[in-house]
Amino acid sequence: MKIVMPSVEIIPRMDPIKKIELCARVAYKSEDKITEDSAERFVKRLIERGHTSVLEHARVLAPETALSYCPPDAERPYGWRDRVKWFSSKEYGAQYHVTWWRTLNARDFIALGGTLEQLKTLEEADDYMSVRFTCDRAIANELVRHRQLSFTQSSTRYINYREGVEFVLPVPFGWTAYSEVVTDLRPASEDPLYAEWKQACSYAERAYIQMIRHGATPQEARDVLPLSTKTELIMTGMYKQWEDVFKLRLDKAAHPQMRYLMKLLVNLPEFPKDKIHVEDKTDD
Repeated sequence: MKIVMPSVEIIPRMDPIKKIELCARVAYKSEDKITEDSAERFVKRLIERGHTSVLEHARVLAPETALSYCPPDAERPYGWRDRVKWFSSKEYGAQYHVTWWRTLNARDFIALGGTLEQLKTLEEADDYMSVRFTCDRAIANELVRHRQLSFTQSSTRYINYREGVEFVLPVPFGWTAYSEVVTDLRPASEDPLYAEWKQACSYAERAYIQMIRHGATPQEARDVLPLSTKTELIMTGMYKQWEDVFKLRLDKAAHPQMRYLMKLLVNLPEFPKDKIHVEDKTDD
């Protein structure tokens, strides 16, 4: 087994198509398949299969001329009332069209009649942020409750951990004080809490690997994995939405490991402090 620390990374601005591919491949841990020209084919397959939620990780500057009109009986994209404004135009009968077109997530762009070819030509918007969290599954379960944001998470249904499972060190127990090197936690074995936790993770890893060897699929074997199992979660939202997240997750009532993650994020050099207001809670 391997013990890792929680970490955060702000995903930099990039071509919207490449951004979507990067975020989507986290679910299956297939980032090694990304090539210079793989993004367009990959995103096209996502759209054809209806796996369009991942498209929400890219926001674009979308002029009205790039969108076709959406008939009133068409299926509305999820959450469209919160993201775009519609009105009935006499000129176009009962049809609707987008009036707030300055920024739009790629999923809505496609749902409203935009094409992949058009999406390729659009510039990425600058009113949002995407973050990759490396954390345990318990913390990830809390983060996805922020339903106004968009998420893609590594999938235990498809990722096979037959070579070994990674577990996230529970920061609240303060075990990081035992060693500056995460892979060298031998002094922590003196703490009975740490010893019990590590033994439980070891047993879970052994049971998982044995189930895989006996023919179980990853989605069957995952039932023995604990909440400390490492996961990767990409979380995307507009700046105002992130402010709402920080109000809750930096509060002194938040889980210590959640606060640890959020403090890592707001202290990153590339964190957009001029665009996201974060209340100073350093004295908590």
